Amino acid sequence: MPAKKTTAVRPRRRGVPYRSVREELLRKPQVKQAYDEYAAALAAARLVREMRTHAELTQAQLASRMNMSASVIGRLERGRGRRGPTMEMLLRIATACNYSLHLLAKRTNHPGELDTKVVD
Repeated sequence: MPAKKTTAVRPRRRGVPYRSVREELLRKPQVKQAYDEYAAALAAARLVREMRTHAELTQAQLASRMNMSASVIGRLERGRGRRGPTMEMLLRIATACNYSLHLLAKRTNHPGELDTKVVD
C-alpha cells in the first residue's frame, strides 16, 4: 500500500500593505523626488509607445526611420533609465511617427503631475 501523501499547511502571511509603505516612504523628500522623476520617465515612455502604435509602426520600423536599433526603442517604451528620453529624442520620435510635439503648461492642484496624450 503506497504511503499517504501529506500536504503542508502554509501559514497565512500578514504583511504590511503596499499603500502604507509607499505613503511612508514618499514623506522623505529624496524618495519623493526620485519617485516623481521616474513617474515622468514612465509617462514619456507611454507617449513614445502611443505615438508609435498610432502611426501603425513596429519598433523595428520606427528604429529604422531613426537610424537606431529596435532595442533602443524597446528600452524607451519600457521607461528604462531614471530620467527617460530627452526632449530632443521625443521630438525625433514624433517626427519619425509624423507627429508634431506640443508642450502645454497649465495651473493645477497637482503640481508636478505629467499628462501625456496622442491626438490624431
